[in-house]
Amino acid sequence: TAADAALSVGWLASHFALHKAYRRWRHGLPSVVAPRLLAAAGGAAHQLRLQAAAALVTTGLQFLYLIPAALPALAAAALRLPARRRRLRALLLGAVGGLLALSRTRLPRPKYGLLRSLLLHSGLGSLLQEYHSFELIEEVPCESLPTRDAGLLYACFPHGIVPYGVVLLWLERLRRGHPLGGLGASVLFRLPLLRQWLSMAGLEPATARNLLRRLRSPGCSTFLVPGGIAEMFLNDPDYEVVQLANRKGFCKHALRAGSPIVPVYIFGQTQLFYTFSGRLQQLMRRLSRALRVSLIPFVGRSWLSPFVPLQNPLTVVVGRPINLDVAPVEAPTAEQIDALHAEFTAELQRIFDTYKGRHPGYSNKRLYVAGEDDVTRWGEEEVEAIRERRRLEQFHLFPAKL
Repeated sequence: TAADAALSVGWLASHFALHKAYRRWRHGLPSVVAPRLLAAAGGAAHQLRLQAAAALVTTGLQFLYLIPAALPALAAAALRLPARRRRLRALLLGAVGGLLALSRTRLPRPKYGLLRSLLLHSGLGSLLQEYHSFELIEEVPCESLPTRDAGLLYACFPHGIVPYGVVLLWLERLRRGHPLGGLGASVLFRLPLLRQWLSMAGLEPATARNLLRRLRSPGCSTFLVPGGIAEMFLNDPDYEVVQLANRKGFCKHALRAGSPIVPVYIFGQTQLFYTFSGRLQQLMRRLSRALRVSLIPFVGRSWLSPFVPLQNPLTVVVGRPINLDVAPVEAPTAEQIDALHAEFTAELQRIFDTYKGRHPGYSNKRLYVAGEDDVTRWGEEEVEAIRERRRLEQFHLFPAKL
């Protein structure tokens, strides 16, 4: 976190230095050299500005995410202080107690006005979208989607290491005045400060009770990433895999609430980070399942800033809603759930095949639907190629492309 903070400050300082040089040079250079040199300086300054914006946001998220890990260290440091440092000991123990209290206090209501000022009016949201060359494709405009009788569920795939595409979609809806609520991993709402920030953004713990309540609230739009932690380990630069074959809970609750489901596919979500491979990844996957928290090693733009994503484009495609004009079913049968799940899977596949040509590097890719432990729709040649590549990398910590 400290390295990311220093890096973002360095990017900002470089940005301001280039702008200062631009203002100093633009009147003193020869007319032939000035345009090209100033254009290069302006482009470099703008690029540094984009990188600084991404680094500042990710540094803030890192700080909030890693605070709980620092609590035992703060408490131990306070108890080891000599008796003459009573004030510092009291300060450290008070900070630990305050953070523990924040992990139990009541969550605040959504503060969309405050977030609009912090993220949109400041220009930070626009810089983040430009950093990823963000493109939003809506087959049905959000203003035309039916939300009068029940809530609307946006089911987003894939998860990726960090779902930045969902964040950019949330920013775009906030800009239009139609903010999205959402459901996140329950463990995130046990972390002090981070839980308050997520709650102000309209997020709640991903429980069946919260999902059903939101779906039964007319006019309420909710995003969900059903792939969850398991899908993070399917992050691969060569193959697009979604954890969907055994994820049917959101279909069941949509039937119970009579709520439409909007399939959302995010192209480029799996291209933002490099991940570890081989036996280390398998060990981390088992630990993540046991602890119900993501423990996946990854690196982004550089070793100094692992949380800053690679500057790759993101394209978010919002498809047509399904399960329209269907009365609520209090106790849906397995056949009804399977039918809706199959319809959603087919619609997600259609979105991928229709729009993959519009995103760089996706024209020749295929979408695979995975279960919990295996992939159910992969051809034998693809499986053999994956196994060979995994065999070559299993004793290496990082993929060859790094």
